[in-house]
Amino acid sequence: MEEPEPIRKLEYERHPRQVHETWNISLFFVGLIMGTTASGLIWWLGRMPLIMNGTGRAVLVVAGTKLTIAFAAMVFRKTRGFGVGLLVSIAIGGLIYFGTCASMPLL
Repeated sequence: MEEPEPIRKLEYERHPRQVHETWNISLFFVGLIMGTTASGLIWWLGRMPLIMNGTGRAVLVVAGTKLTIAFAAMVFRKTRGFGVGLLVSIAIGGLIYFGTCASMPLL
């Protein structure tokens, strides 16, 4: 009688482990500091021409520019932290804007 073939172990292809999407915390703080500094400089140095004599479009331009750059940075995995930091800086920039408006003398 013939010997049966030994049972072969099935070798399934191993899938690489799922890579969790993480972002670099240092890039988050770089984006946060750069965005907050840009807002601070724009609103503090340009408070007379932009706030007193402006039409309010500067608020939309600054926030829109930050949004565009943040979304563009969030598309790429390596710069996602920078984009998130820039998004958070929009809220801080709004606080700086309202604080600058509150500190203006009334005419």
